[in-house]
Amino acid sequence: MLTKQTDLTAKQIPLILMIGLALSACATTSGNRGYAMADLDPILAGTIKACVVRPFTFKLKEIEIPVTLNPRTGNVYLQFSYDLATYRQYWDVTNRQAFITALA
Repeated sequence: MLTKQTDLTAKQIPLILMIGLALSACATTSGNRGYAMADLDPILAGTIKACVVRPFTFKLKEIEIPVTLNPRTGNVYLQFSYDLATYRQYWDVTNRQAFITALA
């Protein structure tokens, strides 16, 4: 009986290590670093509308995503939470210019 518990634990250890590694890898990634503009807290620059797929129904749901300027890094980023996950998209100077050009 003791060996069955040991075998079960031995099978679970690699799974626990893989999950821990995956979570720590995601947590250690930082945003795209640009250039520092000022030593200020992030500023809400506005919002954009986007559509996300609802789970299980596959219908679209419109959400508003805040667009934030971080003067310490010089980046603009979008960040929103949906379906138990947080999504971030960082825009550096080149990507901001491409977005502005696409809007024109």
